Amino acid sequence: MEALLPSREEICKKLESGTPGLGICIGTQILTEGSQEGTSPGLGFIKGEVLKLKAKQIPHMGWNMVNTDDPLMDGIESRHFYFAHSYYCEPVDRSLIMATTEYEGITIPTMFRKKNFIGTQFHPEKSSKSGLEFISNFVKFAEECL
Repeated sequence: MEALLPSREEICKKLESGTPGLGICIGTQILTEGSQEGTSPGLGFIKGEVLKLKAKQIPHMGWNMVNTDDPLMDGIESRHFYFAHSYYCEPVDRSLIMATTEYEGITIPTMFRKKNFIGTQFHPEKSSKSGLEFISNFVKFAEECL
């Protein structure tokens, strides 16, 4: 994280200007203000913090349903995506949350949208056909933004 701090202003400026971006798991988490996991500050693009899951089974690893009606999920038949994490993002502005998942009775925010940045807690690159369709939808979204 420390290595990214010199680029903090540039990264946030790009994202604030509307440049499309996709953050996956920790790639989303580093864009918050900080984490319960350590003392290093995040990049601060998303106001909020990264919290440890309060579940019996940690890390949360496996397939779970992602609950959303976000257009990035259009045409995706199965909303099951692969997760591998012990922490999750909790933004101050709850309107940034575009999707959730249930894990051990806990509702976890799992997809975020701020300007043209999309962040996921799930791993589309490990999510078989659903993940490929999600990435394809993101590429179309990014092309429309440019």
